Amino acid sequence: MSGGAHTWVGTAHGPVHAGTGDQYVQVQEKPDPWSFRRVADDHLAALRDTFVPPPGFAAARGRLRTTRTVFLDGTPGSGRSTTAAVLLAGLGAYRELLPGEEGEPGLREPDVVSRGDLLLLDLSAAGRDRWDALHPDLPALRASVREREAHLVVVVPHGEWLAGALRPFRAEIGRPDELGVLRRHLEVSEVPFSRFPVPAFSEFLGTDRTRSMAQLADFTDLVKAASEADTAGTLAAWADTALRSFRGRRTEVAAQVAGLGEAGQRALLLTVALLHGEHGDVVHAQAAELLRALGGPVDERPLLQREDLAERLSAVGARIGADGCVRFLVPGQDTEVREHFWDTMPEVRGSLGRWAAGLPEPLKPEAAAHLAAAHLRTGHPDALHELAASWCAKGAAEGAAHLLARGLRDPAHGRETRRWLYERTRARPSPTESLVLAQVCGNVLSLTHPFQALVRLHHLSRNEGGTRHGVAALRELVATDPRVLPQLVRRVLRDEHPADPRVFLDACPAEAVTEGAAEEVLACWSLVFGALPPPAWQPYAARWLHHAAASPLREVLLAVLVGAAAPLPRGRGALFAALYACARDAERAAPGDPARAAAVSEALLARLTAAQRAARTERGAVV
Repeated sequence: MSGGAHTWVGTAHGPVHAGTGDQYVQVQEKPDPWSFRRVADDHLAALRDTFVPPPGFAAARGRLRTTRTVFLDGTPGSGRSTTAAVLLAGLGAYRELLPGEEGEPGLREPDVVSRGDLLLLDLSAAGRDRWDALHPDLPALRASVREREAHLVVVVPHGEWLAGALRPFRAEIGRPDELGVLRRHLEVSEVPFSRFPVPAFSEFLGTDRTRSMAQLADFTDLVKAASEADTAGTLAAWADTALRSFRGRRTEVAAQVAGLGEAGQRALLLTVALLHGEHGDVVHAQAAELLRALGGPVDERPLLQREDLAERLSAVGARIGADGCVRFLVPGQDTEVREHFWDTMPEVRGSLGRWAAGLPEPLKPEAAAHLAAAHLRTGHPDALHELAASWCAKGAAEGAAHLLARGLRDPAHGRETRRWLYERTRARPSPTESLVLAQVCGNVLSLTHPFQALVRLHHLSRNEGGTRHGVAALRELVATDPRVLPQLVRRVLRDEHPADPRVFLDACPAEAVTEGAAEEVLACWSLVFGALPPPAWQPYAARWLHHAAASPLREVLLAVLVGAAAPLPRGRGALFAALYACARDAERAAPGDPARAAAVSEALLARLTAAQRAARTERGAVV
């Protein structure tokens, strides 16, 4: 938990967001590198497992369930953002509102709330100007939430005033019990403990008890690392070690690096920090690659005259464990070493990026996370985006995707990454970049900001050339999140982009159509009929008819096709004939019950006949 903003997400196809810092998850095996949604699920599971309800939580939860709206306040560091996430996650998958960004509706716009939505508006870090600008829109947002039977949690800047009509929905939380938070994290991390108090815990918390919930999570992670490095130790000893690491070992690490006179030793030290916990063979091979990337000398001594890996690791304060993996003896030293080299040797940054691009695919996500954290920590999201672009140029798609995913989840620089994605999807990306943009927008951004993902994937679908990554991701988004379909069809109808008829066919299957969206979908099909020849649209119409055969919306779907063709007087007869021929072909290839497929063809013919008669009657009336 923290008082800042982390990002956790919920179900595999629902948007969720919560608060900052890292949430640590213990899993039995590494997830697939592209499994952004599985990782999201793990984050939310860890959030729920480690959450300790603060004072006022029960009242806030009751207010949310009875009034559908809560304006949540609390002191910074009390876990406001995480509490808001847990409040909403208890009801299902939710999404975050970011008014003012590309693709995000304003708080007064009708699209901002869909029926049954769970919404988070986190303004915990908003300055006075932003709060004053958004505060007048909150009553309208609250009214939309009530009308559409949605739920809303707004995290307000601490101590800010609320308009009189909003005050009944205000809830304030206190700080949860710090020792309780430590105990919960230790339990989840499976760190054995026998008793409290532990002197190092008291020293860490201090008398003023002002540690943020994120700091508590980081500290207990260091306790966990200490317990793994010294399995025979005690909780008190692990806590002492963790406290030293938490306070920082910058001076010790600087002295350690200064004492390593050989380039090969420093390359090994940095490799262990970047690939901490990887197998010894991997560390050995990649240390040599890093030395080469940094221009270090080649060791020309005979093999048997060189130090073995265990000896070399000992010289840099690391060792090979019983599992064959390499770790530092001191918990947290990997972070300290990475930050030391990054901050004091800026000339190595470019070489590190090029070295990491050449890593085997299973290693790229970890290296990408470290490089992204370094760029973001030092306030250079632009350099992170340039690195991602360079990795795309080298074909390192998975690593580039992980760089950008980390940028999206960063509370301080996520907006810049979202903006960069917007600009890149409007350009003409390479095939590799198209794949990366589709993955990041479709599997990361869509979880928390589906409307922004829609806008970016729509641009990408128009501009990606011969690849189909963007339109495939757009189709998946439309299929899994029904809220975005109305906005997509409105964009197609509004923009009149030459690529949009084909984008619509690819991204809007019949399965995604609701009765409420039928009128606008009909208008899109009318664009298709007017812009494309029958061979281009008939395969899509056939799949549309296949779905209609088993759908309770059969008549609505048939009305869409016929209604889209009817207003086109030029060649209307030929168009009707092409539709009916398509239905007969679809009938022969239809899955399932042949009688039901034949019934669809007959129903379509009846509608076409009725439309033709109506057109003749209209012409007769005009004459």
